[in-house]
Amino acid sequence: MNKEMIDSALSYYDIKDSWYHEQCYTCMNDINGSVTLKRTFQELLDILYVDKTKKINHLWSMKTAEDLFHEPVHPYVTCVALLCGYQLHQRNMEEHHFDALQQSIHKARMKEVLTKDIISRGLDSIRITQMIWGTYFINVRLVEVGRLQYEYVDQQTMRIHIPSDEKLEVSKVLDSIHRAKNVIKDSFKIDNFQYVCDSWLLSPEIHKLVSKDSNIYRFYELFDVSEGYDCIQDILDFVYQITDCNFHNLREETSLQRVIKQYLLDGNQIHLGSGILKSRQIQTFV
Repeated sequence: MNKEMIDSALSYYDIKDSWYHEQCYTCMNDINGSVTLKRTFQELLDILYVDKTKKINHLWSMKTAEDLFHEPVHPYVTCVALLCGYQLHQRNMEEHHFDALQQSIHKARMKEVLTKDIISRGLDSIRITQMIWGTYFINVRLVEVGRLQYEYVDQQTMRIHIPSDEKLEVSKVLDSIHRAKNVIKDSFKIDNFQYVCDSWLLSPEIHKLVSKDSNIYRFYELFDVSEGYDCIQDILDFVYQITDCNFHNLREETSLQRVIKQYLLDGNQIHLGSGILKSRQIQTFV
């Protein structure tokens, strides 16, 4: 790992801010200057890009970089860990025969992963969860078609993800689903599979709170849903764009924010929904 590699990776993902470059250089120097940090950093890279035993799943519960390294470390270590994977990202997209559009989507999403927590949320660096999410792109576990993203799980299963950067219009959801099959077949060489989705947008409680003509209600109706685990953290993250808060202080800028806030203040829980797409019923929602 050196300055030239960092510059090449940042250029690849179109990150031009000089302050971002400088923070990455400082982090790199700290790692290279410590035998223990360098060893632990390499172990992290192995987990992110080499290991096939799903050790990466253990990282989801970690909150800080010090949880990873067990000693103080520059906060940009999560960014630098992703930048170290940029050449692998290039190779993986070529091996999966991504066209120019899919490659540009991947690079734009990686830029978002590498910067959003810092620029939009004002955090010291990107969260560990965002670092892990970035590896989904680098390891080419995802393709994006229109409104939705599709994650390869196994030969029988694709998991739907819903980017939070635009409204959840059901017409766009259906258009994406209709167009995705050929992209998935070309990229992952699978044909007969089911779509699953685990999301707060499929929460049984929220389904009861929103109106029947809302996009969230109609999205829920596309799936056979079972109740999952408590997803308050997802609600805070995606609905309120915060990580922790006294419920009394939650914003009330949208009708969804207002109804969820009152529901939580009344002492209720909100659970994630686990859904299987009702493929036979999709046409009724067009």
